[in-house]
Amino acid sequence: MTAVTAAENINIQKGLCITKKGHLLPFNHPSITLIEAGHPEPDTNSFRAAVAIHELLAAPGPYDGLLVLISGGASSLIADGPPGCTAEEIILTNRLLVNCGASIREINTVRKHLSRLKGGQLALEAWPVPVLSLLLSDVPGDDIQTIGSGLTAPDDSQFTDALAIVGLYGLDKKLPATVLQYLQSGAAGKIPETPGSRHPLFKNVQHHIIGNNRLAVETATALAKANNIHIIHTRSNWQGDCNTVSKKLAAEMNAYKGPLPACFIYGGETTLAVNGNGKGGRNQHMALRLLQELHHKKNDRFRFAILCAGTDGTDGPTDAAGAIIHSGLTTAPAFNEAELETALQTFDAYPLLEKWNALLKTGPTQTNVMDILIAVMY
Repeated sequence: MTAVTAAENINIQKGLCITKKGHLLPFNHPSITLIEAGHPEPDTNSFRAAVAIHELLAAPGPYDGLLVLISGGASSLIADGPPGCTAEEIILTNRLLVNCGASIREINTVRKHLSRLKGGQLALEAWPVPVLSLLLSDVPGDDIQTIGSGLTAPDDSQFTDALAIVGLYGLDKKLPATVLQYLQSGAAGKIPETPGSRHPLFKNVQHHIIGNNRLAVETATALAKANNIHIIHTRSNWQGDCNTVSKKLAAEMNAYKGPLPACFIYGGETTLAVNGNGKGGRNQHMALRLLQELHHKKNDRFRFAILCAGTDGTDGPTDAAGAIIHSGLTTAPAFNEAELETALQTFDAYPLLEKWNALLKTGPTQTNVMDILIAVMY
C-alpha cells in the first residue's frame, strides 16, 4: 500500500489496488478500485481480483504504459484457474502446496501453470503496452520469475516441471482430479506453455527490485552495531526445512565462545511440511523448536532472546507476525516440556506462545520481504 500511496501522484487513468484483508491504508483515488483479498490462502475476492485485472487490461486506451506494483503475497491475493477447475479446487490446491514443505519457487511453478495471469501472462495480455514493474521481493535470490508468481516476468519453467513437483511431494494423490488432468495435458503438449524469456513481449517490460530481505538484514545489523552488540553472523538467503535450520542455529549458538552481548541476524524463508489442523505459522513453529533445542542443550554461559517473524506482520493464517522466545521461559512455572512437544507435533504453536505471552503482534507493516530471525545472546 505504501507504493500505491506514492503512485497516487501519477496521472493514473484507471487502476486496481489489491491488498490483504485488514492491510488497507486510508486511500482515495477516483480512478483506482480497491479490493481486499485472502492471504496466505485465496478467497472469493482473490478470484474477483483476477477478473478485475482482465477487465482493466481489456479497457480501451490509449495508455502511455502499465505500472505494476508487486509484492510477496500476490500469488494468493490474485487467484484464477484453468477451464474446468472450480475456485474451491484451486483453493484446495494452494493449501496443499503451501503445507507440503515445497519451496516458494516450487509452489509458484505449479501456480503459474494453473493460471491465465501468472507466469508472465499479465504482461502478455497487456502487450504491446509498455510495462514497468516495481517489486518488493519475498523470495531467495530476488528471482523475478518467482515473486508473486511472476505476473509480468518471463517463465522458463514448463508444465513438466510443475508435474514433477506435484509428484515429488506426493500431491498427485491429493490434488483434485481436474487440476491434475490439466497439468498432465500441459505436460503432454496439449496446452500452450507460459511465455518464456525469448518471447518478444519482454522487450517492452522493465523490472526493478525496490525492496528485499537483504535491506532488512542490513538495517537490523546497523541497529545492533549502534547498540554495541557484537555481530556473530548475518545472512539474507537463509532457507531450508524449519526443523533443520533450528537445530543448526541452536548448535551455532552453543558453540559460540566470543564476547557478549552478541547476535545472529538471519533473513530468508524456511519451509515447513504441516500435518494437522493446529494454529500457527513457520516462524512460531521455529521459535518453539529453537526453545526446545536450547533447553535440551542448556548452556550456562549465556542467556538468550530470539525473534522469529514475518516482515509483513503475519505468520501463517494468524494475527501474529511470529514470536519472541527467551531463556527465562524454560524456568517459568508455566513451562511444561511435554506441552511444548505436543504443540510441535500438532503444529499448534499459537496457543502455547499466547499462554506464555510470547507472540509478536505488530499489525500490518505495509511491506513483505520474507522473514527475519534475530538471536541475541547476553
